[in-house]
Amino acid sequence: NLCRCGTYNRVRKAIHRAAKTGGAR
Repeated sequence: NLCRCGTYNRVRKAIHRAAKTGGAR
């Protein structure tokens, strides 16, 4: 559900943060 670059950037940042806290999955 990526419509705008802003959303993609935000999702990507969230994933990176989750990966750092929960480990790369």
